[in-house]
Amino acid sequence: MTTSFERRRPGQGRLPIRVPALTEASGAGGAAGRGEAQNLSAGGLLLELEHALRPGDRVQVTLSLSRRPPLVLTGTVAWVQPPSDFSGRTLGITFSNELPGETVAEIADAEYPPWRPRPF
Repeated sequence: MTTSFERRRPGQGRLPIRVPALTEASGAGGAAGRGEAQNLSAGGLLLELEHALRPGDRVQVTLSLSRRPPLVLTGTVAWVQPPSDFSGRTLGITFSNELPGETVAEIADAEYPPWRPRPF
């Protein structure tokens, strides 16, 4: 039987999603912000945020899933770049602990196509 993960993207681990996200940076003066997760893999995700964080910042990301309780993930900002189509920033987050592939596939199946409006 083919799993949903195999059915969606054979040989690829990064799957498109559109999920509202809340981030909180660790450490003194940790910034919090709202944004949207754009894709998800076992090892990380891509976020569009209303404010910038710095590469190396430790973060907690809470994903507001439509069919599950909120998912809280911890990780590190791997890279940051200004996007061309909105005023915030695009960030790559590397998770502290990988997600199981089945969990990634289930979230991607539930959270794409993007039927909800952008949070900002």
